[in-house]
Amino acid sequence: MMKIWEIYPALAAVVGQDHISFGMQGTGHDFDHALQAGQYALLIAEDQTVGRLAGAGGLCHNADRMVQHQLGSKKNIPEERVVAMVRGWLEASGEGFGENDSTRIVNAVLHHHEVNKPDDDSVLVALKDADRITCTTADNVMTSAQFWSELPAIDPRWLAHDPSAHSYRNPKSVLKNLECRYDWINPTSNVCVRLPKAKALMERRVAFIKRYIEEVEAQREEAGLWPDYPYNN
Repeated sequence: MMKIWEIYPALAAVVGQDHISFGMQGTGHDFDHALQAGQYALLIAEDQTVGRLAGAGGLCHNADRMVQHQLGSKKNIPEERVVAMVRGWLEASGEGFGENDSTRIVNAVLHHHEVNKPDDDSVLVALKDADRITCTTADNVMTSAQFWSELPAIDPRWLAHDPSAHSYRNPKSVLKNLECRYDWINPTSNVCVRLPKAKALMERRVAFIKRYIEEVEAQREEAGLWPDYPYNN
């Protein structure tokens, strides 16, 4: 199996070091998250060239979160700072990224969080799918709690059934946020993974998330705390 950190060892090293410098260790977007996204992009892409570029994008795709962390805000991320950071990594690696390849990698990093669009570049498609897979692995039950640290783990009144909560933009609890992964395997959704290999991986990962949520409900039902909860606050 090819490994993205073996294909681009210098890029992995410089990006990994900056994750340490920016204090990203132990966050929901640490270097391991970037490494996973890079490796999944390499694995799911339909050809090797796209896989390598999307894999490099995966290594770099935390750039927006790193700028957020530096600024202390989740809003108003200056795009030019993200572009400068990614291009700086590609150049510092000395691994021969040409202008066209760099442009495709930067484009994928800038737009990987957006909904699917018909004109998405193939590198961007692979990175979008890879990031969604990375955010659906079993360990994401824990990393979601880190990313949404301002939210309660669960709302005991609703668990994953609050009708006023949007599972991604306004989840109101970490448990509800986990439910948004269902959309990533729903073919009618504009955030569904698109590549065949991504779909196969996502099926298993979403099935685990569903079992996890169902087990939370079952255990609370055993204790008499679900579906009825005695308090409103």
